Amino acid sequence: MDSMRKVIGPICFSIVFLFSVLSSEGQELANTACEKVSAPKYRIGFKSELGDVKNGISIQISFAKKLFNKDDMIKLVKKLRADYCHYDIISATLYDNYKESRDPGNTYVMFQSDMKIIRMRGFYNLDRTTKEEGLDFSLEPGKLTTQVRLKFKDGNLLPE
Repeated sequence: MDSMRKVIGPICFSIVFLFSVLSSEGQELANTACEKVSAPKYRIGFKSELGDVKNGISIQISFAKKLFNKDDMIKLVKKLRADYCHYDIISATLYDNYKESRDPGNTYVMFQSDMKIIRMRGFYNLDRTTKEEGLDFSLEPGKLTTQVRLKFKDGNLLPE
């Protein structure tokens, strides 16, 4: 019975994950009226509509290690706001490794254990309904993702 649970658990997770991915396919709204922001470039490793939140999206993205600095992170905030302008809620997990950003379990595992995922470098969250917006990130791999904490209003950095 225990061996059967060990097999069924991951299968159930895979099925739920598959349906969440399939349900998000084709639901992203067209960015016809959105501002275009060109830099910095990032790769989407995983993307899913937030099932419990209307008009919300969760993404895991990766980009070059050298871009984990204050100036480039501010530019990233503007780009994410523009790229996902039709969403009220944006929840982004930042990685410096594309392979790691593709695994939706990495973020979950990090929150549920003491496991340190070195390639996870930060988080960006925007709630357009409450106007709350913040970015936490690390300057170096392996450092706390709260090493740098920035607050924003309408995409503009607030004074510290």
